[in-house]
Amino acid sequence: MATSAEVTFAQRLASNEARDRHRALKKLRKYISTRASQTGFTREELRKLWKGLHYSMWMQDKPLLQEELATKISQLLLAFTDPSAALTFAAAFFATEGNEWSRLDHWRMDKFMMLVREFLRTTFEVVHRAGWEATLVDQVAQLIEDEVMTPDNEEVADGLRLHLAEIYLQELTNVGAEDLDGDQIVCLLQPFVSYISKSDRYSQLLTGTVIVDKVSDKIFGAMLQCVQNDDEEDESPRLKYDLEAVSKALLDSGRDKKCPQRNRAKLYKLVKRIQAVTGNVSQAKPDKTESKAKPEDKKSNSKGKPKQTPKKAKKRKHSGTEVEDMEH
Repeated sequence: MATSAEVTFAQRLASNEARDRHRALKKLRKYISTRASQTGFTREELRKLWKGLHYSMWMQDKPLLQEELATKISQLLLAFTDPSAALTFAAAFFATEGNEWSRLDHWRMDKFMMLVREFLRTTFEVVHRAGWEATLVDQVAQLIEDEVMTPDNEEVADGLRLHLAEIYLQELTNVGAEDLDGDQIVCLLQPFVSYISKSDRYSQLLTGTVIVDKVSDKIFGAMLQCVQNDDEEDESPRLKYDLEAVSKALLDSGRDKKCPQRNRAKLYKLVKRIQAVTGNVSQAKPDKTESKAKPEDKKSNSKGKPKQTPKKAKKRKHSGTEVEDMEH
């Protein structure tokens, strides 16, 4: 029985000889470019390739060579002419690392964390080069949810989830700060909204509760910190968050009848934190149309309360009451 090309590549990529691994990786890029433009790959074929690529990184020593290899592996994504096919390749990577992460020893952890960061950045770069097309943005969000952030897959190591949550906004900012709008960012945050709403780790060990809380803080806590630390003199890239849209996504997820009560409480607590920040922002930077209060507004605010238009006050009251009602 003939050995498939994918198995041959996997064997050479995992070779004990560095020269064989380097040659195999160089040939693999050409093979991907040719094969992807013809018949494409099955999921099983991609799984075999990624098994070899994983052990290629496993075998690589010396930090500088590890960085070089992480870059070369990540740039395999750019060998695909079809960005959707490239994202399918990316999904196979995250699936492989999700299964292999728990087997990493502390000597190898750093280089694989570097590989995940590099690969995530290049994954975003693929979508960036395609103009952040809506279907591709959805595909990225879906693959992150399906392969890493799904709480149903117990084979995925929590360590990978935490690492991904820690670097996710950093790399998204590096690639998409200039182009992404609020709705696109909400879509890309959806895997983490889903994880917080669906994870049953709350009902298990205390460590599970800590994991859900850490994922929440690394994503939504970091988001709020970025908004609160907004300095006009700071020229570093920043994502353009639409906090109202993020709040709505959290509320919608909490309204799901399948959402456990404890998870729902966590989601609504995040909504309250967002409302507190948006309230502070609106007071610090009022709209010009609201700066001139009507006579009746001055009368209603005679006790030193912040000036608000009737419409805005009604909206804030409704939003806060809704969250409080749902928590009880």
